[in-house]
Amino acid sequence: MTGIGCSGNIPVPLKYNIVRALHGRALSVATGIKLVRPDSEVVIFAGDGDLLSIGGNHLIHTIRRNVGIKVILVNNMLYGMTGGQVAPTTPMEAITHTTPYGNPEPPLDACRLAVSLGATYVAGGQCH
Repeated sequence: MTGIGCSGNIPVPLKYNIVRALHGRALSVATGIKLVRPDSEVVIFAGDGDLLSIGGNHLIHTIRRNVGIKVILVNNMLYGMTGGQVAPTTPMEAITHTTPYGNPEPPLDACRLAVSLGATYVAGGQCH
């Protein structure tokens, strides 16, 4: 399962059945798939804008429902496909196309949010 954002092509080489949803709606579609096919392994690859901004409310309720789907948040800290606008995880003072003088807002901590909502397993990491 993917949104149509930057991370949407990640599962392509994995040779699985792939469903793409509208931006911000991957979690809702994945929940529906899991409820209809509870035996299926549902994994979502989506970006920070997809999951924490446009689909932020869906993330909250997906975690609350705990239907057994796995979510992999690909955090590039901006909206990459639309020119590099500020996203919920963009670091403070970061320069983007929509924050030419720096991002004035504190970034959202996705792991803390997930833990606070009762997510079963939460992990974070960085790629260099």
